[in-house]
Amino acid sequence: MENEKNSKVIAILALIVAVAGLGIGFAAFTSTLTISSSATVTPSDDTFKVVFDKEYETSGITCSPSGSASVSSSGTVDDTTITGIKVAFTKPGDSVTCTAQVKNSGEYEAYLNSITTGNLSCQKASESQATEGLVNEACKGIEATFTVGSDSATSKSSASESKSSIKGHTLSKSTSETVTIKIEYKSGSQQADGAFDVTIPQTSLSYSSADSAS
Repeated sequence: MENEKNSKVIAILALIVAVAGLGIGFAAFTSTLTISSSATVTPSDDTFKVVFDKEYETSGITCSPSGSASVSSSGTVDDTTITGIKVAFTKPGDSVTCTAQVKNSGEYEAYLNSITTGNLSCQKASESQATEGLVNEACKGIEATFTVGSDSATSKSSASESKSSIKGHTLSKSTSETVTIKIEYKSGSQQADGAFDVTIPQTSLSYSSADSAS
């Protein structure tokens, strides 16, 4: 009887040990919680804003003639365009220089990346008796040069010179810089035997929030 009692006790103890061991086993399990997230930030285009200063010189642009040149219209300035500049030349040596201001009113530092232009063209004016060949030769002496700081591009009747991949040209926030447009009938050029019109192509100043050197 005593032996039976002892074996029961042993059995119970063994069960207790087994349960305890099972408890330890459960306690060894862990649970890991993982948080994964992402966010997209898209700045508004309004935070990068480089425009012509329409308040500059009251009309946004000023033009000064030299020689016997004259200015019939200094043009119209919008935020991103200057249009309608009209000047008249009578002989080689005449020129007109126009100036405007570009301002950085955005939230980022701006970089001038390029000044892009094309070939200007000439044709005899309406009812003009000018000889076409002389007009073409005279056209070779007319140039329009667009300058911002130390960078410039020149429009000619052929072999125009754009300025691409400009590096290190910075326009800081809340500052302005001058754009100069010089249209000239270069001294020593051919003269035509009648009136002719000159069309200067669209010219673009490209500003970016990243320097082209990057």
